[in-house]
Amino acid sequence: MSLRAELENLVQVWARTHYPQVGTGPWVRPCADPRHGHFQTHLPMVAGKQTGTNPRDIATRLANECTPPQNWAVPEVAGTFKLTSPWWLANKLEQTHVISQLV
Repeated sequence: MSLRAELENLVQVWARTHYPQVGTGPWVRPCADPRHGHFQTHLPMVAGKQTGTNPRDIATRLANECTPPQNWAVPEVAGTFKLTSPWWLANKLEQTHVISQLV
């Protein structure tokens, strides 16, 4: 399972548990600007609009309750829920032998 699929599954389960009225997504997508992280979700914006809840509060709950995969940094809340991990990126580069070719 890809990391994006794994994250999507985590967010889907969390959304079904806490905001079943928002539907099934997909909720996880790559960040348009890599400086902002690897992945993001717009679930807090959708759930906030449908429930009248502050999207930042939803994003904070999601970040606290939806544990990312091992070796990923703690999610950050910046309007949307974002996941980033320098360790994951280094592992992926190493797996594709990019690092070994640079050394």
